[in-house]
Amino acid sequence: MTTPAPLPVQPASHPAPEPAAHGPAALDSVDALRGYAILLVLLVHAQMIAYPAAEWLQRAASEGARGVQLFYIVSAYTLTRSLLHRLGTGEGGVWRAYAIRRAFRIIPLFYLIVAVNLLDLGLAPRFWAPDGLSWPEVASALVFVNAWLPNAITSVVDGGWSVAVEVNFYLLLPFVLMVATTRNRALLITLTGGVVGLVLSEWIVNQLRASGSDYVTISFFKFWLPYQLLAFALGILIYYRPAMPVLRRAIVFWPLLAAVIYVFFLRGKAFPIKVACLGIFTLLVLENAGTLLVNRAVVFIGKISYSLYFVHFFVIRHFPEALQTAIRALPDGNSRFVAGFLVLVAISSVIATLTWIAIEKPFIRWGGAIARRYAARRPIASPT
Repeated sequence: MTTPAPLPVQPASHPAPEPAAHGPAALDSVDALRGYAILLVLLVHAQMIAYPAAEWLQRAASEGARGVQLFYIVSAYTLTRSLLHRLGTGEGGVWRAYAIRRAFRIIPLFYLIVAVNLLDLGLAPRFWAPDGLSWPEVASALVFVNAWLPNAITSVVDGGWSVAVEVNFYLLLPFVLMVATTRNRALLITLTGGVVGLVLSEWIVNQLRASGSDYVTISFFKFWLPYQLLAFALGILIYYRPAMPVLRRAIVFWPLLAAVIYVFFLRGKAFPIKVACLGIFTLLVLENAGTLLVNRAVVFIGKISYSLYFVHFFVIRHFPEALQTAIRALPDGNSRFVAGFLVLVAISSVIATLTWIAIEKPFIRWGGAIARRYAARRPIASPT
């Protein structure tokens, strides 16, 4: 006779799934966080349309660059939650399904943008590749090893460094989760990696600046994965957090939110402080799904955020005169900056909605269907 092989179970050392719900409210919170992340990115790039006059607004706008780190925190959190949930339920083919879902989520639109940029700019010199691109550098972006090449990391695709780094994190995460099987291990491993990566990067940057290296090489070590590990680490740790009902109390929530916004935009200077502010903001949004922060508009922007990230670069590059004409009648630089930001969001969102519907959603659906086929498979019965 045969005895059915037991289903794989989550290792006992892994904690149970985190206390936050896995339903629609939780998904809305995650999408809202992505929405805020992309709005930050558009905020910093709106300065290319109209530069704010007030110093405080200039500083606040420049902090929009940290929207990428908010993306990384949310990505690490959601992937950790999803993977450990699937491992804990004994689902089959988890790692293969993970790779399939990630590939169908990232690659189709990214490859389209690579093609569009080649048609648009060719291999010509540009800001992040002052001597132009080579075909091997373009090819490196197709397999995301451009994350390790200074001249290619963000020049094949505008802003492409963030996607290259994200994909490299996808490859790293399974190994981290295999080792970080308890809350204490996760705390030790992820924070150690984040701090070491940050210190190493800063040391390299200081050495390069002292030697008079070019801006492309220096900036590379602010883009690359080790420098971003602190944000990814924080996302993993947020999964392992204890329940925090105190954050849902208005007397705590609103003052803490105001303090985080103030420090992030106007006071915090060091990169770790910025990342810490984003981590606290993530906790506040996750614990307060029903508040004004998680509204329909920002949730929808979060859903289209991947398309919106690429599209807004295209809009700024091809329609600068139209954008500036639309806000020219406004009286000062501050109002023109705010209006330029709103116009950029509006126009880019319309185009991004189309690419989200036509490209992202179908491929996400197909990738999920293929992944579920592997998840449905169970170990074959073994003879005894």
